[in-house]
Amino acid sequence: MTKVLVHGNPETTEVWDPLLPALRALGISDIIMLSPPGFGAPVPAGFAGTRLAYRDWLIGEIERIGHPVDLLGHDWGAGHTYALAAARPDLLRSWSADCAGLIHPSYEWHPAAQVWQREGDGEASIAQIMSMSGDELTKLFGVPAGPAPTMAEHLDATMGASILSLYAPRHNLPCGCLQTSLWLRRVVPDC
Repeated sequence: MTKVLVHGNPETTEVWDPLLPALRALGISDIIMLSPPGFGAPVPAGFAGTRLAYRDWLIGEIERIGHPVDLLGHDWGAGHTYALAAARPDLLRSWSADCAGLIHPSYEWHPAAQVWQREGDGEASIAQIMSMSGDELTKLFGVPAGPAPTMAEHLDATMGASILSLYAPRHNLPCGCLQTSLWLRRVVPDC
């Protein structure tokens, strides 16, 4: 059975590198690591960069695999996983994700995300983060030293714009509506 791993922000597939040897030691070899557009992968022309656009992107990627998968999401990859599980559970054999607070109706964004949602402040914050080295990411944000240099390398204008688009309050519905879809196994429109 295919295992699909989807990372979040501001990451690339390298975030999964420490996990791969353990999976392979268990005999798991059919592994696909997906990078959301703008987060280590090109942004397709016309891609809206909203939470729903990322949900639809992930649905398309899983549909192309052609059979139900075991899906694992981390950070915003978890948000995309929750959204897919709510909208298209038929595409999944199983799923797991961290950041469960995302789907709570009263979830409050972490401090950096709150800054990214404010016009002007968000752009300034992203510009500062994009200028950081891997060592600085480790020191300031607790990024593990192994993937930190690769993360710093990929924190470019494309990823910065993708972060701001994904967190833009004018583009995104709250994730809390996914709670109803997931718990009741009922699809809520536009969740």
